[in-house]
Order: sequence, then C-alpha cells, then structure tokens
Amino acid sequence: MKWLFFLLLPITSHGQALTGRSVAGEVYAREQVRRIVSEPVGVTTTVLPTKQVAVAVAEAILFPIYGQRTIVNERPYEVYRIDGCWYIGGTLPAGYDGGTFEIVLKSADGQVLRLTHGK
Repeated sequence: MKWLFFLLLPITSHGQALTGRSVAGEVYAREQVRRIVSEPVGVTTTVLPTKQVAVAVAEAILFPIYGQRTIVNERPYEVYRIDGCWYIGGTLPAGYDGGTFEIVLKSADGQVLRLTHGK
C-alpha cells in the first residue's frame, strides 16, 4: 500500500490537484500551442529595449555560470546595440592578463546568440 502513495504523489504535488477546478483540458491546450506555433512570428515589442534591461538579463544568465564575483569584477561592461542585437562584454584593468565574458542577445526576444568567457 505504501507504493501506491508514491505513485500518486506526483499527481498532487506542487498544488496541481485539479479536483473541483474548471479546466480547459489537454485537447484545448494542444490546439492553442499548435495555433501559436504555426502563426507567423510578428514580434511587436522588444523584450530588451534598453541597455539597462539587456545588462540585467545578461547578468542573470552570466552570474550562475561564471560566478557573480567574476562577472562583477569585469565592470564596466562594453554595451552596444548593433543590428537588433545587444553585444555585452566585460573589461579588465589596463595591463591585466586574462579573458572576459562576451554575450550577444537578440533585442527582440532575448535569445542568446553567443555566450563565452576567455581565459
């Protein structure tokens, strides 16, 4: 009987019990996803409209990968908007050896086009 509890646990975990709730259903969800995926891409807004937003998103991506201390030590960043993309790169004090991060994000949707860190 204990094994039955463990089989049912994933169904009700994370507050996702649908009993007594009005739901659209999986068929409706599938129709919506297929409709959205098949629609022409028409981005009417820019997800990364400003330098500040682009840097905040870049740091949110870079900190967990390379460490907050490493990335913060590469401030001030070089930030340029070029051809609908944000180029953000770290800097080092003059005379220091080593590499810095480089990230390129699409301003329309935030997609990461390049992510690297030199040594």
